[in-house]
Amino acid sequence: MTKFNNIVQNNSMFGTIIFLQQILFFLSTMLIIDVSSILHLEDYELNIIIRIFKIPVAKIKVNLITLKYKINGIKFAAPLKLFVSKEDEYLLSQIKKNIIDKLYYDDIVIVSNISMFDPNITADIIGISNIVCDVISRHLKSCNRDIKVTYLNTADFKNNHNRIEFDVRVYFTFFDMVFAIIMSLYNRRRYVKENKK
Repeated sequence: MTKFNNIVQNNSMFGTIIFLQQILFFLSTMLIIDVSSILHLEDYELNIIIRIFKIPVAKIKVNLITLKYKINGIKFAAPLKLFVSKEDEYLLSQIKKNIIDKLYYDDIVIVSNISMFDPNITADIIGISNIVCDVISRHLKSCNRDIKVTYLNTADFKNNHNRIEFDVRVYFTFFDMVFAIIMSLYNRRRYVKENKK
């Protein structure tokens, strides 16, 4: 009977070790997050698609005039808030500190198509866009030597299509994400309690 109990305990311990290894493996898995955004200047519409492992998880459409938005086809009646409360502002700062600042940026692509009625103005805007993109590229590479920045600014003299595309690929682990969300919510709750006293 004692030998049987020892076997059961050993199997239980072995199962616990395997379970913990699987949890650690899951938490250490690197998320590949792709964010694609397209700004249509004619319609004043911003489309954002967020993919994890190339699988779309969120599609956001924002009208920049009315500030009405849709998330995955669901239309929200209330417009986006441009001004937030102090508590929400603190939460956003915590999210930036704990999540956005810890993302590993790998690949950034900027593509624009400019079409003004005057070819000279169009050429000037493309020239300025190239300079701005070059400055952004140099700054990002000074912060992260491994980052790849690609940009292309083109003109369309036949059609009045103005749009800007911005694609970025970042890496983030499950552990970092869970820890960051918990810390952000905890710090916000503590901030609210301290300011209510």
